[in-house]
Order: sequence, then C-alpha cells, then structure tokens
Amino acid sequence: MRTKAKIKKNPGAVKPNRYIGRRTSPPARAERPDGGRSLTLLMSKAWRAGKMLFGGFFALVLLGAVSIGLILGYQALIHSSYFMVRKVIVKGLERVSQEEVLRQTGLDKPTNLLALRLGRLSDSLEELPWIGNVTMTRKVPGTIIIEIKERRPVALISLGVLYYLDENKRPFKKVEPQENPDLPIITGFTPADLLERERFVRRDLEEVFTLLAVLAERNDQFRLDNISEINFDSVRGLSLFTRRENVQVKIGFGDYRAKFKRLGRVLAYLKAKDQDRDLAYLNIECDPRVVLRRAEHG
Repeated sequence: MRTKAKIKKNPGAVKPNRYIGRRTSPPARAERPDGGRSLTLLMSKAWRAGKMLFGGFFALVLLGAVSIGLILGYQALIHSSYFMVRKVIVKGLERVSQEEVLRQTGLDKPTNLLALRLGRLSDSLEELPWIGNVTMTRKVPGTIIIEIKERRPVALISLGVLYYLDENKRPFKKVEPQENPDLPIITGFTPADLLERERFVRRDLEEVFTLLAVLAERNDQFRLDNISEINFDSVRGLSLFTRRENVQVKIGFGDYRAKFKRLGRVLAYLKAKDQDRDLAYLNIECDPRVVLRRAEHG
C-alpha cells in the first residue's frame, strides 16, 4: 500500500504566484456604486454652502447691529448738552455785524456743535453781499470759529444805478441811498454789456483797473481819492474828472504812468510861472503833446 510522502514545508520559500502566465488580472476591489459617491459629494457641497450662507447672514446681522449702535450713539451725541455751542468767535468783520452773521447761520439759537454742517453754513454766509470768503472750524466741546474775508470795494460802477465793484471786477452790491462811498465812479457800461458782452467788459475793466493803480501812486491833484469819475469809451479810451478842481483829463489807451509823468512836468512848469489856475481840460492822449484849456468865465 502506497503512502503519500509528506512534503516538508519550507517557511522561507517564496509562494508561487498563481496568476503568473495567465491573461486575466487579479480581481479588482469592489467599488462603491456611482450613486453613493455622488450623494456624498452633494452633501459636502451643501454643507459648505450652508456654512457660507450662515457666515454671510451672521456678518449682515453684525453689521446691522454695529450700524444701529453708531446711529444711536451719534443721535445721543448731537443731542447732548455737553456739545452745545456756547461760544462763537467771528474774525475779519468790518462792514458786517456779528449779529447778522449769527442770524444768517442760525447760531443765535441753541445749537449742537456736532450737528452743524459747516459747508452749508459757509455757503449761507457767502450769500451776504459784503462777504467774499468764509472759513469755519469747530473747537470741542462748544466753540465755533468763523473767519471772514470781506469784499473790498475798489470803485463804483454805474449800471442805471450805482453798484460796488470789487477787486475781481465784479459788481456785488447796490449802493443804498444812505450810503456815501468816497470812491470813483466808472461810467460807460450798461447792464446789457454785462449780460451780453461779459468777456469784453472784463477786458475793458482791466484797462480801468490799470489806470486806478497808477492814480493810487500819485500824491497830487490826480491822486485816487480826488477822482470823481472815470469814463470808458471803446473808441477814444479813458477820461477822468477830478472832485475839487473839476478838471477833465482825456487819457486814451495805454502808457498811463508815462502820460501822467509828462502831465506832472507840464503842471510843475505852469505852477512855476503861476499859470496853473483855472484849468478845465487836459488832453494827454498823444505823446509828447499836452493840450490845455482853461475854464471860461462869464
């Protein structure tokens, strides 16, 4: 009777690969169905979207709470008696009274410093004809400082009625009957000129202002405070009239400083000869002539 020989197992022997030589691959691991993977992915996306939505909602709630807190805090501040205006300092006033400034800005009534809109108040003050520029600042807890630059009238201009004319060559206020400004009157312009020929009028007024600057340098009878009128003629140029002697001087255009120097020399010569009295008309339009005419006595 044959017996099967026992084969002694070698624990160090390499186990043969039963798939070597075969065309088939080892069985793949079992994969989860596609439906399960899609569900997991969808749940993950939904979770992330929910987190973002909750975060956005929380941020909006927080922003709303902060905004409400700021609004309530601002309302408490602008109604606090601690910030009430107790002192108003106004600088630069000459023609405008402090009472008028306070009335125009509403600062004559109890007002909270933080509630003031300084830009609007400045615009309101600049509506007053004499006020050219305004700077306003707050000083916590209850002081406001107003610095005013008033318009400086250089002359009067006749436009049917008299208006003050500032250094920017702009009429800014009608002369009231009770006012008696000691300023030269500029004539030769009409209201229609300002409306229809503004650019040309400003150019023509530049000539007048150049002459005014020359007259401001003089200390004789043609000094600025002795000039009653300056007339502009687009063809013949400028003429002036003095206050006390009532002398008319025909000037023309340009070279004003040189023309008056020449006139000064002629008048000095006449004074030395004691012949400078009763002069009524002087013409210095054309160099080097000076035409003189004396007043006629009836």
